[in-house]
Amino acid sequence: MNQDSILIEINQICNLSCEYCFYHDHGRNKKQMTLKVFDKVLQKKPKQIYITGGEPFLNPNIIQMIKLAKSQNIKTSIFTNGIVMLKVLDLTGEKDIFENLNKIIISFDSFENDYNLRSVNNNYILKAIDKVLEYKASLLEVKIGLNLYNVKSFKKTVENLIQRGVNFLSINLIHDINSSSKKFDIKNTSEITEVYEVIDNYSAYFNHNYVKAHKQYLNQDINNLIKTCKAWDGFNFVNYLGKMYGCPACMQETRVNKTECVSEKCINLWEMY
Repeated sequence: MNQDSILIEINQICNLSCEYCFYHDHGRNKKQMTLKVFDKVLQKKPKQIYITGGEPFLNPNIIQMIKLAKSQNIKTSIFTNGIVMLKVLDLTGEKDIFENLNKIIISFDSFENDYNLRSVNNNYILKAIDKVLEYKASLLEVKIGLNLYNVKSFKKTVENLIQRGVNFLSINLIHDINSSSKKFDIKNTSEITEVYEVIDNYSAYFNHNYVKAHKQYLNQDINNLIKTCKAWDGFNFVNYLGKMYGCPACMQETRVNKTECVSEKCINLWEMY
């Protein structure tokens, strides 16, 4: 079975404890995906893979994994907060990481000093961003986690990142979680509209299809969204145990009615299509 794209969760543990993280609702298993299981996933012959966690650089097999994918000419991207990556770089050197990846997607929320939802000083993440930029700017994508606490500074965040040298940007709309009394969802329509005005103004830096799908969801254009969704149709999610699902939003092992399935949980996946 050949796949276009597979999102691979190689662990669930993380070095951060972001207040809005969905793992707070589900808990984190400490088990790591083994190299053997990872190799078995690659046997499905995907054209591209997206490695995620948790924090994937906490998996002790990470260098072997990305080298294995590279040896099979599989386009490989990785989602990370960048902090552990810096430590791994000190141990392995730049080439073992940067030459075996096609895209490094670093999550970043805000330049504001009083923003503290991620339990880390933003300067640590910026150091990782700068490290990738220094090596090869085309490797880097910065994913901005948008929520009630940073939406007003979104334009400033975008402009500062571009000024820093970032050429590829995306957004991750943060949603409320059951285990927190805080509200993270951006419900204000005018604020959402302002977000897309910023994206339109800086459209050269954003994935156009991804933004289009976001707008379709906000407008409840479900019929076109179903055409966008590729779950079970070339896209799959594999968890740290090697178990395959259609996507990580609905976690179903078999095809479902997409009209009933499409939700706000899906939209952050469409960048991978």
